[in-house]
Amino acid sequence: MSKLTKIGFVAICVLQLAIPARMIFDREFLLSSGKPYKFLVRPMDPVDYIKGSYLDLSFSEDSFNLPNDDTWHYNDAVFIHLAMDSAGFARVTDISRQAPPDNGNTDYVAAKISFVYDDHVTIKYPFDRFYMPEEKAQQADKNFQSLRIDSTKKVYALVKIWKGEAVLKNVFVNAVPLSDISSEKK
Repeated sequence: MSKLTKIGFVAICVLQLAIPARMIFDREFLLSSGKPYKFLVRPMDPVDYIKGSYLDLSFSEDSFNLPNDDTWHYNDAVFIHLAMDSAGFARVTDISRQAPPDNGNTDYVAAKISFVYDDHVTIKYPFDRFYMPEEKAQQADKNFQSLRIDSTKKVYALVKIWKGEAVLKNVFVNAVPLSDISSEKK
C-alpha cells in the first residue's frame, strides 16, 4: 500500500468520525447554551416500527394568522419568531421566509408550513417527536390518555433554541419530567 493510499484511508476514517462527532457536539451545545422555551402540547402516542416508540407532540402554538396572501404554500420553509407569555410559555409573534437579523433581539426557529387556509397557516416544528424507551413509552401513553380527560394538568415540551436551531430536551407534566412519571406508575 502506497503512502498516499494510507494517508487517504486515514483521512476518510477521520472524516467518518468527525461528522457524527460534530452533530453530537452541535446538539449538546444547543442543550447547554440554547434559550429554553416551554411549548404547551396536545400529545398523542403512535409507534413507528422502524424508529421505535415516541410521543407525537401537537403544539398549542402551531398556527399563525397572516394578511390574506396566497404566496404561502404547504411545506414552505419558514422562520417562526418566538416570545414568552406572562406564564412563561412560548408564543408565536411573527412568521417570515428569512431568518431575522442576528442582533439578539429575536428568538426564532426554522420550521415548515403544514397547512394553509386563506390567511391562516399551521406550523410543523422540527421537534414534534419525543422518543422514549419502550417500557416508559407504554406507561406514558396511559398517562396521556388520562391527561386528555384531566385538563387541569399542564403538559409542555421544554425546547432549547439558538439561532434557528432547536432541540427537544424533555416533556413535562406539571413541571415533572414525563420519564419520572412513567417510571413511578408502573
